[in-house]
Amino acid sequence: MVRSAAVTVQISFSETLNPRLAINGGFLDSSFNFIGGLFATSASATLDSGSGWTHMVFPLLPGDLEPVSGRSGVTGNDVNAALGNVLELRLLNSATPDWNGLPVSATLGVDNVTAVPLPPALVPFASGLVALLAKRRRQIPPASSRERSN
Repeated sequence: MVRSAAVTVQISFSETLNPRLAINGGFLDSSFNFIGGLFATSASATLDSGSGWTHMVFPLLPGDLEPVSGRSGVTGNDVNAALGNVLELRLLNSATPDWNGLPVSATLGVDNVTAVPLPPALVPFASGLVALLAKRRRQIPPASSRERSN
């Protein structure tokens, strides 16, 4: 699972920019309803004019994304489905989460685009923690059955 996207950019422009990422993703369920949708990063970076090459990291965990509306008015309805099947990724300029961003006249240079995965040890740890909690939950009898035995 990817936890963030990192990119080094150089933008020639005359104003402050607020770069952020937006994604479109998901799938059709058995009733042909689209599950997923449009989401944008909650936080944006700030680039001042003349800042040169700048390394930016955009968090992409479910809690880091907000549903946004596109031209058709459709918004995101399931961030995990969108992250599980990303169809489109946008780098845009917007001070608030948005799908379209604000127009800007600039020259963009992009380098070192990487997907930053979750630390390998975190995935088995989280899976083990979930398994332990599920096992503990099965071992503790419901309150009503504990009261009957007393």
